[in-house]
Amino acid sequence: MRKHLLAAISIFCGTFALLAQVPTNGLVSKWSFEGNLTQDSHGTYTLTNSAVLLDTGFQQIPNTAAYFNGGANLSINNAVFRPTTFSIATWFKRDGTVPYHTLANVRINPSSSPFNSYNLCFGNSTSQKLTFFFTTTSNNDLSLQDTAIIDPNIWTHVIVTCDYNSTNNNTIIKMYVNGSIHAQGTYSNSIYYSPTSKPLTLGSVSGAPSGNSLNGSLDEFLFYNRVLSPTEATNIYNSTPTGIYSSNNIQNSEITLYPNPTNSILNIEVKKQTQISIVNMLGEVVKTETINGASKLDVSDLTTGVYFIQDSKSGKAIKFIKQ
Repeated sequence: MRKHLLAAISIFCGTFALLAQVPTNGLVSKWSFEGNLTQDSHGTYTLTNSAVLLDTGFQQIPNTAAYFNGGANLSINNAVFRPTTFSIATWFKRDGTVPYHTLANVRINPSSSPFNSYNLCFGNSTSQKLTFFFTTTSNNDLSLQDTAIIDPNIWTHVIVTCDYNSTNNNTIIKMYVNGSIHAQGTYSNSIYYSPTSKPLTLGSVSGAPSGNSLNGSLDEFLFYNRVLSPTEATNIYNSTPTGIYSSNNIQNSEITLYPNPTNSILNIEVKKQTQISIVNMLGEVVKTETINGASKLDVSDLTTGVYFIQDSKSGKAIKFIKQ
C-alpha cells in the first residue's frame, strides 16, 4: 500500500513521480524538439523546417524547444492534420510584439476571407489573449477567446479541443490554459478545409505575411485525432516534471551522468549500489539496471528523445538526451 501511495505523489524537492502521463490513445504526433526540430517522437510525421532554431525549453533545458523569429515555421501537408474532431496541445513563450503570434494554423485562403480552417494565436490584434479562429461549413472566421492576457517571456500551456457531432451537426470547442478550461462554445456544422490541401503550419500562417508569425518558442506540441477529456488535459499539463533534476552533475545528487547528450554509451556513477530505471517522456519504464559505483550503460537501442535515469532508493532522477 505504501508503494502505491508513493507512486501517486507528484514531484516534490526533486523526487520523480509518475503521477500524470501523456495519453497515447489517438495521439497522431508528438513533436518534442529534443535536439531535433522535425522528428516526430511518437509517430512518423516529419515536419519541414524553414529557419526555425533550437532553443531552451520550458524546463530550462537547452535544445529542447523550437524558436521562431517572425517568419520562420515548421509545416507538414497531410490530411491527418485536417480532421473535424481533434485536439492540439503545446507549451509556448512569446518574445516581442506583433499583430499575431501564430502557434498552429491550417489556412484556407492567404489573403481573403475565409482565412483559416483553424488558427491558434494571440497578439496585438487579439489584445494579447489566446484566440482560436476557425471557419465552419456555414460560418466564416469565427473565434473563441480566452480572457487572460499572455505575458511575455513566460511559458504557458494551451490545449484546444474540437468535437464535431454529426448527429447534431455542431462542433463543441474548448480551450484549456495551464490545465484548466478557460473558454468554450458550440457552433453549427463542422470545420471547413480547403480542397487544395493546405498544410498544418506551426509558428506561422502558410502564404500570409510575417505579421502572422510567432516571435517566441514552442515546446511539446501534441496532435490528437480525438477530443481530450478535462482530466486528460490536466494530466498533459502536469505530465512533464518541471521540478526534476536536470543538470549533469548536481551537488548531493545520488547519480552522475556523462556524456549528456549521448548516442550510445552513458557513463553512470552512484555513491552506493542501487537499481536505476530509464523512464521515457510518457512515464514508461523502458529499461532497468543494477549499478554499483561507476558503470557504462548502452542506450544505443533507445529511440531519439528525452529520458530520465531514476534512482530506486532515493527517488531522485536526472534527465538525459538520447541523440
